[in-house]
Formats: sequence, structure tokens, C-alpha cells
Amino acid sequence: MSRRPARLTLQTLEDRWTPAAAGTLDPAFGVGGLARFAPPPNSSGFTLTAVAAYPDGRYVVTGASVGSQSLNGNANYLARYTAAGQLDTTFGAGGFATLPNSISIPTTLAVDPAGRVVFNSAFAAAGLTVGRFTADGRVDAGFGTNGVATIPVSPTVAQSDTVSAFAFQPDGRIVVAGEEVVAISPTRFLPASIVVGRFTDAGQPDASFGTGGVVTVPFPLNDQNRAYGNAVALLPDGRIVVAGGAYASVTINSFLHLTSPSSDAVVVRLTATGQLDPSFGSGGRVSLSTPAVDDQAAGVRVLADGRVLVGGNASQTQRAFAARLAARPLAPAIVELAELEETQAREALGATLGAAVAFHNSDLSPEERAIVERHFRNGGIRALFSTTTLAMGMNFPVRNVILQGQKWKHFERDRTWDRARITKSDYENMSGRAGRLGHDHEFGRSILVTSSKFEVDILFERYVDGAFEEVAPTLAKAPLADHVVNLLS
Repeated sequence: MSRRPARLTLQTLEDRWTPAAAGTLDPAFGVGGLARFAPPPNSSGFTLTAVAAYPDGRYVVTGASVGSQSLNGNANYLARYTAAGQLDTTFGAGGFATLPNSISIPTTLAVDPAGRVVFNSAFAAAGLTVGRFTADGRVDAGFGTNGVATIPVSPTVAQSDTVSAFAFQPDGRIVVAGEEVVAISPTRFLPASIVVGRFTDAGQPDASFGTGGVVTVPFPLNDQNRAYGNAVALLPDGRIVVAGGAYASVTINSFLHLTSPSSDAVVVRLTATGQLDPSFGSGGRVSLSTPAVDDQAAGVRVLADGRVLVGGNASQTQRAFAARLAARPLAPAIVELAELEETQAREALGATLGAAVAFHNSDLSPEERAIVERHFRNGGIRALFSTTTLAMGMNFPVRNVILQGQKWKHFERDRTWDRARITKSDYENMSGRAGRLGHDHEFGRSILVTSSKFEVDILFERYVDGAFEEVAPTLAKAPLADHVVNLLS
């Protein structure tokens, strides 16, 4: 039997990649899973101090070059690498960007949602200093002064303030957290308070936050007020959570060094405008009771349901810990509100909705008003404050209407605003919001608030037993020409 000769054929195989075992070096990164950082131009080395990642796997690092031809023989740099661990030459000049001389040892680095690189200055006199570069590694001329911005903390006190963490709001504002460091000698400094600042997208102190864009939070423990912030996170309604440490005992020896410091891990929550949040812990502060000695919080995350996850370590026992803080469920109205365009009314609503309280007035946009009305109807909002005019038009399931006998009124003659008593018609219309037929609450009552028993009889006679005022047409109060002008203007 003769055999037919075998034929050789070529077949294209699909590209297959076998992932490395979990916890081992990734061979697709650098060389064998390790990437070595090339030194910047005109330098012999590079000391890494911080790293931040992009969503696509690229990462940017910062640090100081060694032996560079610059001031004091060193310079601070940014460098960007691809997801494969190769120098990204599209960033800055050949992959490197030199930081301004006003930046001293950047130790905190982040990439904002627009791809811009934000970094701190570890030592900044009398203020919180932040720098920003564009996504392609250039100085961001639209941020602060030549890409560097500072918020003064306490200009009258010698200090060296430090930014330790960043968080980015959807509108581009930057929230920073760190420590206010006060000088006790020309060369010795002590942490004084947790400090939180907020920059606008243009690098200016946000005047709507705290005082001049900054808030300092002392944390009294055993008569000490020395605290520091290490991490920051944001809630959808704009509230701010900061985690760090507070010294429970501090002794300063004759050489002005801290001896035997004992610290506790602490967490602080602020409102969107920089006030301590009274609904969190004790007046906005929480001291974590862990079995460790001399512990501090190093990281913080806000979970989807509003609970706060904190991680940290204890220096004496060399142990790490994690803690989770309970929280009220995040109101659905807050989540919906966060998706709307930012307004002052939206920010104010965000500060009250966490307590199931809202307001209803003409400052609200139609979208904001719809959210308030919908969640008041479904019970998510338990108390609603309204102006007299809008209160008359609300058709809500209300059990109780609480009224004050006065309202703000504009007097045309003097062109001024002043208090005036509500009319019988005002009372009837607003009281009629309680116990509406066809709603769940057919029972209803109105409550008039007064400051004296004497006034009770007056209010009862005026609003319950009293007669309605005469109805006068508004058009009759001014010449028709005035109304026409007002309509056209």
C-alpha cells in the first residue's frame, strides 16, 4: 500500500494571552513586571515621592531629581508612563515636566477628571499650596498664578501648612485636606489643626467655603488641640469627610522635639459650606476607639449608602486597622440633586436634605422644585419650609401646617422690605394645605406660633373668628401706564 505524502498547511492562530497568577509580577509591565524610572535630563537620579493613575492605566509620578543643573542641585519633576511602563514622550518634554520653584517636595499627587495633574507643596509658608499642569504636561496658566495657587490659613502665625489629600468636585473645584503647622521655634513645627480648603477651578480660594476658602478644625483630646488630616472624600451632596489623627498627649522636650506622642484616629465631616456637620458623630467629629495605641487614619472612602470606611495604622504595634462608621441612608433626593447644574439653592438644599428637611421657594429651578415636591409626596422629605405665596399653591399630603403670624412684604411707597402680619386669606389658604381630601392624610391641623398667651387670643380672634379683608384689585393701586411699563421692561 502506498502512502500519500503529508501536506503542510499554514493556519493563523488567534492571539492568546495567558494572565499572570494573582499576586505575581505582571510580565506585560516594564521588564518582567518591573519598570525602572529613567532620570530626568541633566540629572543622575530620581527620587519618587508620589504616584497617581489614569483610568486607562497610564500613571504619573513626581519626585526630585538628584544632581540636576538647577537651584541647589535638585529639581522637582513630573513624569508620565504608559500602561506598559514605558516613558510617555507625549507628556511635557520627552515625558518629563519641571515643576515651578515655588513647589517644595511634592508628596501628594492626583489626576482630576479632565486628566490634569494636581500636586501639593509639602512645605508652604502660611498657606495651602497646590499646583496644576495640563493633561499634556504643561503649566496650567489658567490656574492660580503660573499654575500655582495658595489659600492663606493664618497669615499672622508663623507656620508651614501641608496639603495631604485631594478630592475633585464635578464642577472642577478642588477640595484639599491637611494640617495647619505652627512654628514653636525658627526650625521646629507642631501640627495645630486639621485644615480643609477649597479652590475654584481657576485656582482661587472659594469664598463660599468656610472663611476665605479654608476651615481649621481643632480636635480637643485630653486638653490638646493638635490634629492633622491625611485623607479626604466627598459625598454626592457636597459634604466633606476628612480622616487623620489627633494627639492625645504631647510633650515637648528642651530640644523642642515631640516626645512620646500618643495619637488617636479621627474623622471629621463638614457641610458643603464648611461647617462641622452636627448630624455626624459628636458635633461633626469622631474619635475612633481601636485596640491599638498611637493610631491614625490614613485613608477614607464614602460607600454608596453613605457609610464611611476608614483605614489606618498604629505605629507602636505595627498593626493596620479598618473601621466602618454608620450613617443615615443617603436620601434619594440628594442623589438626584447632585446630577443637576450647580446653583446656590442646590447647595443649600444638599445641606438640609440629609436631615429630611427641605425648602420650597422661587429661588429653586423647575428641576429642583420638582425633586422637592416629588420626595415630599413620597415621604422622603419630612419637613418643608415655604414662602407664603408658594405655600398656598401646594397640593401635598400634609398633616400639620405650622404658621407664623408675620411675613416679609415689599412696601411700594418706601421701596423697602419689612415684616407685616399675614391676612385672614393667607391663613385660610395656607391652613388649607393640611388634611387634603384625596390624599393619605385626611386629618390635618394648623398651628399658629406665638410668643405669649396674650397674643393667643388676638390671633384666634383675627384668623379663626375674624372676617375676611376686602378684596382690592392690584391694578387699581397704580396707574395703568405703570403696569404697562413694568411689563415691557
